[in-house]
Amino acid sequence: MKLFSKRHKKLNIFLISFLALIALVIGFFVYIYNQAYHKVTIECGTSVSASDLMKNGDKEASFVKEDTDIATMMPGNYKIEVKSGIFIHKVNVIINDTIAPTASANNVCLSIGDTATPEMFVTDVKDATPVTLAFASVPDTSKTGTSQVSIVLTDTSSNLTNLSANLDVVPFKTKFSVEAGSGSVKKSDFSLGQDDFDLVTDLSTISMNSVSDNKVAISYGGKEYTAIVSVVDTVAPDVKFTSIDGYIGADYTASDFAVSANDATKITYTFESDYDPASYEVQSLTVIATDEGGNSVTGNVALTLKDDTEPPTLDGVHDIYVYQGNSVSYKDGITVSDNCVEKIKFEVDAASVNTDEVGTYPVTYTVTDVGGHTVSASCNVIVQEREYDMDEINAAADAILAEIITDDMTDRDKAWAIYSYIRGHMYFIDDYVEGSYIKACYDGVVCWKGDCYVYACTAQTLLTRAGIKNMMISKIPTRRHHYWNLVDVDGTGWYHYDTTPRAEENHPTFFLKTDAEMMEYSHAHYNCFNYDREAYPEIN
Repeated sequence: MKLFSKRHKKLNIFLISFLALIALVIGFFVYIYNQAYHKVTIECGTSVSASDLMKNGDKEASFVKEDTDIATMMPGNYKIEVKSGIFIHKVNVIINDTIAPTASANNVCLSIGDTATPEMFVTDVKDATPVTLAFASVPDTSKTGTSQVSIVLTDTSSNLTNLSANLDVVPFKTKFSVEAGSGSVKKSDFSLGQDDFDLVTDLSTISMNSVSDNKVAISYGGKEYTAIVSVVDTVAPDVKFTSIDGYIGADYTASDFAVSANDATKITYTFESDYDPASYEVQSLTVIATDEGGNSVTGNVALTLKDDTEPPTLDGVHDIYVYQGNSVSYKDGITVSDNCVEKIKFEVDAASVNTDEVGTYPVTYTVTDVGGHTVSASCNVIVQEREYDMDEINAAADAILAEIITDDMTDRDKAWAIYSYIRGHMYFIDDYVEGSYIKACYDGVVCWKGDCYVYACTAQTLLTRAGIKNMMISKIPTRRHHYWNLVDVDGTGWYHYDTTPRAEENHPTFFLKTDAEMMEYSHAHYNCFNYDREAYPEIN
């Protein structure tokens, strides 16, 4: 009896342990099962990660299919497998589309008889699913006028958006193409049988030698519209190609193989494949000539390279004489020859030349060919003091006055025209090297550069040639000098007249200033107009 009781007790313990184990296992799997959401509803286009589908937010969770992208899935039901640790969870993902499309409406202008499409009136369409566009009522383009158009946007879940826009139907072409090089665009090119419109844009600004889309403003019915004129190039270039016998070391471009070319737009040249610049073998090449319209022609050519063994020659190097302040044409009379002259390197070292100062300056010419052969020659640039001619200066002054003075001007008008011309054409040189009066007149009237002395001399020359009474005046000498003019334009006395520009931001104008006005400015600016009153007549 005791033996049976002990066996029964052991059996009970075993059964209890076994049931506990089963309960533990079931509880474990229930726990694991509940770590992920079983059913999730998501708005179409929403970005969802694998961890978002886990209740515990496991950051290490991942989709079993690596290319899973819920944001790109269309509406529907999907079984998504998510791996978390060693376990794989299945989640029922339901994707809905409840949001209507969004877009921007655009007003449209069409030529009479053109076909209108919904896409013309709508831009920036946004939706998680494909969107179709349709007119609520197809617009009539058979007659001119303005009407309102309704466009319906529908996504794949039948969400709707209605947009409204204006349609202007006009009696001229709103878009057309012309062939490059075909001649200038005319108003008649826009016409559709009526000409009761006006061109606002100057059609001569449209280049017929380049591919482009050009906006043309047109006025019609009290409104301004924009038409697009497209210059196109549909004709392939006409190019004649040639083979080249060249030299090792020379850099040949694809265009070097073109003997002649004709096209309405710019042509670019390329090699189908690069050549070997160090090869002595005959190389067969294909050159491609392409115009701006993308039209191409090809040429099959040969390139044969050899060593350049002949040095170049340099002739005609001679001393150059130039007047002070003039420019130098270093290559005039110089000739260079070589068996590969088109690839030659010609250098002029004139770094030491200063044409603003009288003197003799060395110049070196160096010519190097593709074979590395070099020849050099030297000469001198002799800068001479210029022999100034007052007749030449007066002729230049008279030409300026003929440009700015008219017969109906008063002397005051003429003085102002001269003042404005000087201020608008001369530029100030702070380190100008002063010389004689005639030199300053020349530098001002002919060269249009100098310091305050040149400005004053220039003004005196022009005022005198215009018949206006004037004289020059100067500041009492200190560390800095200053020169300007006095004028008497109408017999009422002398006034200050200073054409030299000032550095102040407001760029003060000193035209017919009284002495009081001039002195007020002078006292506030370091006595810059302080002059000897005994040396000049009384100034108003």
